[in-house]
Amino acid sequence: SKCKIVRMPEEKINKGVLVEGRKLCYKVRDEYFACVDANNGDASKCKKLKKAFEKGCPASWVTHFERKREELKKVQVYLNASPPNTPPPKPDDGK
Repeated sequence: SKCKIVRMPEEKINKGVLVEGRKLCYKVRDEYFACVDANNGDASKCKKLKKAFEKGCPASWVTHFERKREELKKVQVYLNASPPNTPPPKPDDGK
């Protein structure tokens, strides 16, 4: 049997909803990470903002943003401790 792919017509997708949802996600992400930073990495002091972050963003985005943040922190530590012209470490593949 053949599979038939049904696509939603372009005009039926409300792009404004998608844009607003993305803006909200970025806003709650930034607020949560700012709180964690302000508390020297103690995320336990930012529980309400963490819940807003998890509610305001798709779960896969939350995972992505948290993983990306950890990678950037590792690179920053490396850059702060490395002599000039030293290549940065390769990103963690998540395994």
